[in-house]
Parts: sequence; structure tokens; C-alpha cells
Amino acid sequence: MATEHAMQPRPVAAPPHHVPPGQEPGHAPQALGVARMAREAAVAYAQERHSFGVPIAQHQAIGNMLADCATELYIGRLMLLHIAYKAEKGLDIRQENSIAKIFHAHMVHKVIDTAIQLHGALGFSQDTPLAKWYTQVRSQRLSRRSRVASASLIVQFVETMTGIRAVQAFRKERRN
Repeated sequence: MATEHAMQPRPVAAPPHHVPPGQEPGHAPQALGVARMAREAAVAYAQERHSFGVPIAQHQAIGNMLADCATELYIGRLMLLHIAYKAEKGLDIRQENSIAKIFHAHMVHKVIDTAIQLHGALGFSQDTPLAKWYTQVRSQRLSRRSRVASASLIVQFVETMTGIRAVQAFRKERRN
């Protein structure tokens, strides 16, 4: 069965040793790998399942769902490549890591959810790892503390990049 082959885990490269403590990529690469396996399972199933005499992958709605998954994976991969580039240059990657952590948590959830939808009832069964992945991913999204910490770093980054703090200080000074 093509679906079984698509769900085999792939080796994940270890992060470089020169990344400073606290700036490791975290769960984002793992989420990307799981999302990739879920998308591959969805594609394989959509190519082997037929309706109206053609594989369901040829139906426009299914194709759009698979295209959305591919787009999300592409964005996530580019984020991680950008973080790796900055890490190799010895630059601070805390804000990018925070953004990637939140993005990948949502992205992997959406991709697995799409794969489950395409598999129908089979997606919730024990015959595929999709239900297990979904449960694991959902529990990671519920980790409120890490999301709040990541969001705080992102807010600081946005304020710094847009000069919001400087504008607020200027307005406060003008009022006095």
C-alpha cells in the first residue's frame, strides 16, 4: 500500500553544535517532519482512492487541499532555512525561533487535519499513524506557557523593528 511507504519516518539532522543555549530550533523541525509525512500520506491516499472513476487527487477541491499543505510546508521550510543561515552567521535567532515555533505548531495541526479529512474514517483508525500524530500535535499546541513566552518575544521584536516603543516614549514626553 502506497500510504504505508509515505508514513515511514525520515532521519532528522541534529542542530549544529555552535548554536548558543536557548536558541535551539526546538520543535519546529520535528513539526515540519511530521507535517511532511502527513502530507505524503494524504497525497498517496488521494492517488490510490478513486471516486467517479478517477483518483480523488484529480478532483479540484482535493487538489486545492493538497496545494495548501504544500504551501504551508514550503513556508515552514524556508523559515527553518533562514534560522539556520542566521545561526551559522552567529546572529541572534530568538525572535525567529519564537515565530517559527508558533507557525509550525499551527501548520502541522492544519496539515495533519487535512490528511485525516482526506483519509475519512481511516484517518481516525489505528491503521494509520495520523490519529496518533494529531493527538500529539494537539497536546503540544495546548502548552500555553511556551506559546505566551514565544508571543512575548515576537511582540518585543515587532516593537523594536517598527519603533513602537520610541513612538510611545515620544508621545508620552510630548504630553508632559
